[in-house]
Amino acid sequence: ERLKEERWSPDQLTLVLERLHSKQVEAIGRIAGSAGSGFQIGSTNNKAEPDEEEWKRLDGQIESLIEAASILDDQTTGNVNVNQRWTGRVASSLRSQLKELRRTEELEFQ
Repeated sequence: ERLKEERWSPDQLTLVLERLHSKQVEAIGRIAGSAGSGFQIGSTNNKAEPDEEEWKRLDGQIESLIEAASILDDQTTGNVNVNQRWTGRVASSLRSQLKELRRTEELEFQ
């Protein structure tokens, strides 16, 4: 409902997805370029161990975001004028974007 009321665009959702994913990466301690760099004074990236609860919470938010997009996609394909910027294929685009982000992160971490 909130996405519908506030008339979010697919680009805005993509930015939110990217931010949630980056926070998820931080939660498990995989910061690209900082693996093995050790402790940095003043850095917020200094973590003693991965935060599994935070990762799961963020994963739930990502899934909720994609589910909300899916609901709006269904409404759009039913010829309801939800948002003129809404293409009707946003959820699948977000899923693809998330897979690409995770694949890229895995490659960088190796």
